[in-house]
Parts: sequence; structure tokens; C-alpha cells
Amino acid sequence: MKKILLLIVAMVLVASTAFAWTVVGSRHDLSSANVGGQVCVFCHTPHNANTSAGPLWSHSTSIATFTLYTSATLDNAIGQPSGMSKACMGCHDGTVGVGVISNGRTKGWFATTGHDGAASYASGGAILNTNAAYIGTDLRDDHPVSIEYSAVADTGLRAPTGDTVVNGLVTLQLYGAGPTYKVECASCHNVHNNTAVPFLRTSNSNSQICTTCHLK
Repeated sequence: MKKILLLIVAMVLVASTAFAWTVVGSRHDLSSANVGGQVCVFCHTPHNANTSAGPLWSHSTSIATFTLYTSATLDNAIGQPSGMSKACMGCHDGTVGVGVISNGRTKGWFATTGHDGAASYASGGAILNTNAAYIGTDLRDDHPVSIEYSAVADTGLRAPTGDTVVNGLVTLQLYGAGPTYKVECASCHNVHNNTAVPFLRTSNSNSQICTTCHLK
């Protein structure tokens, strides 16, 4: 009986976690009545996707040139945001309209709770620099993305396991073709997980995300 009860508790916990991991009702839920309440359409499309960005990507990508992070202690090569990070910047750099997608119909107003309260965007409207979701094109004050992850070049980094970095129960994903993979926005953030603000892959309690990569 005790084993059965433990099994039931485990199933409930798994189900609760799965339920929490949803974009619906999160700050990335931009659905509105005039697109039939669709949520995924703002980023994804099942057909004619943009293969240079995220999986089955539909949102228009940024063509901005970014001012990159720099530091005298930076040991790994860094480049312009690409791949997953470029997909994120398609909204967050403030140069592309939130509702501008390459495949689908998104005319009208789109609502999101936003990191700093409710916000709405007209068709073609971009994130304003007064919104907490705004990152802009100057990345000098942000953790670098599209940066190579090499524990050989930087001995202060934890050695990766293939395309992941593992520290205890925390696993962070690296991206690219290898053999030297890259840190992207999605390494620390999960856009579909609304349980760890702001869309973190896991809680950063005791800086556990930071110390997964950085040997501190």
C-alpha cells in the first residue's frame, strides 16, 4: 500500500509539472479573439517555416546589427545573435513588430501581461523601450549570446557533456553544429515554461543556473 501511495504522489507531481509547462496564459501568450484564440501562430507555423531561426519559425526575424558584449576577461569567440537567439530578438530588440509573421493572419491587437504589467501591441507595433521585455540592439550590458562555449579556452567554465552542461540536477542546452557549441538565449530560458520567472529553464535559487556553467 505504501508503494502504491508513493507512486500516486509521483504521478501527481509529474502531471502538475507538465501542466505548469505551458505557454497558454503566460507572458508569451499573445492570443486575441481576432486570430481565433491561437497561441502558437505568433512564433510557429506547420508549413513554409523560416528554417534559419527557431523550430518551424513563423515570426519575422531581426535584421539589426547588434552592439556586442565585450570584456578584457572574455576568452571565447562571440558573434552576432544567430539561430535561436536571433529568433528571440525578433521581438525583444524592439525593431520588429510583435504581430509581424511570415505565414498566417495576425491583424489587430495582441495582448500580453508583460513582465511589467499588461501591454498591447497594434498590428506591426514593436516592444517599446519602456517595457521590461525590451532588450534593444545594444547588448553590452547583457550576458553574451551566440558565444562559443569552450572550457579549454576559458578554464573557469565547467566542461560540457556533448551539447549540454550538467551540474547536479540542472542541465543547460548548448546549440550549434559542434564540436564547439554555443550559448544562446535558449540555454538559460525556456519560452514555454512559465513556472520560473522570467522563463528560466529552472529556478536560479542559489545561482544554480549561473554555477552550472561558471565554476564559482
